[in-house]
Amino acid sequence: MNYAAPLPHNPLARLLAGVNRSVMHVVGAVAAALVVVETAVLLTGVFYRYALHDPLIWSDELASTLFIWLSMLGAVLALDRGEHMRLTAIVNKLSDKWRIWLETVAALIVCIFVLMIIHPAVDHASEQMAITTPALEIPDGLRAAALPVGAILMFLAA
Repeated sequence: MNYAAPLPHNPLARLLAGVNRSVMHVVGAVAAALVVVETAVLLTGVFYRYALHDPLIWSDELASTLFIWLSMLGAVLALDRGEHMRLTAIVNKLSDKWRIWLETVAALIVCIFVLMIIHPAVDHASEQMAITTPALEIPDGLRAAALPVGAILMFLAA
C-alpha cells in the first residue's frame, strides 16, 4: 500500500489498510535497527582486523546473516511503498485506466510468486535449524528464515 493513498471507504478494507500500515511501520523500525547493528558489526570487524590485527571470526558470519534479513525487509518496504523495480517509463505513458489495470496485474503476479515460494522457503528454513553456524554456533535456520518471513510480509504488502 502506498503511504500517500487515501483510506478506503469500506470498513474492512480500512481495517486491513491500518493493520498493513502498522506492520510496515514495525518492519521499517526493525530494518532501521538492522542497519545500525550491521554497521556496528562491520566497523567493529574492520577495526579488530586492521587496527588490532586480531580478526573477529564471528563478525563476517553475523554481518552476512543480518544482511540477508535487511535485504528481505528492504524488499518488503520497497514493495509496500511502490518503489520496487518496474518499467515506469512505459507505465507512466499509459492512461489511468490501463495504469491501474497493469498495477493490479503486477500486484497479483507478486502475490502468486510469493505464495509459491513460502512453503519451500519454510521447509528450507526448518531443515536448516539442525545445522549450526561455525563461528556463532547458532541454528542456520535463523538466517534461512529471512526468506519465508520476507515472502509472507511481501504477500501482505502486495
